Amino acid sequence: MLACQDEKEITPQHELSKTSTLDTRSSELTHAESAFKARFYTKRDYSETGDGFCTEDPFLNFNYQVGGGNGTHLGKFDIVISFCGNDGFDYKNGEGTFTAANGDELYVLIPSEGVIGHILPIVHPKYELFFETPFELNGGTGRFEGVTGNGITESYVDLFDDEGNFILEHQTDHVWTGTIVH
Repeated sequence: MLACQDEKEITPQHELSKTSTLDTRSSELTHAESAFKARFYTKRDYSETGDGFCTEDPFLNFNYQVGGGNGTHLGKFDIVISFCGNDGFDYKNGEGTFTAANGDELYVLIPSEGVIGHILPIVHPKYELFFETPFELNGGTGRFEGVTGNGITESYVDLFDDEGNFILEHQTDHVWTGTIVH
């Protein structure tokens, strides 16, 4: 121990994250940034009407999806996502909630505020559409209170069955990666 430090000011090096910052005035950890990754699915759900949610022309089509998966910091989770689409393949004003098994919630904006997401057609044996859009983590409850973060989606939409029929409650498979700051 250095002569000018007392015991409670010393933070062992192995307890500090490489990406954490240290406030040199108080020698306390001020925040920790770490990787965020979530693998999950969502399915279109028509139980919510979205009355009053989509009011900005041309983004008037409400889309509500529910699903689940696994993720870092979350473990097993359920998810609900709502967003506003136009008659093409663009969307905005999305928001969602990851709910961990213990009930803690993590809030997300998808796409990031002010961004218009674009869903693109693809040639793939299972999926017909793809989107890669920025998202923002925006607080939550329990262990997610006050967190921030961001990342990018990698999402694939399965709209049609093997016979070419539209799947009303179609599924989207997602892998979202980024960072979370506690």
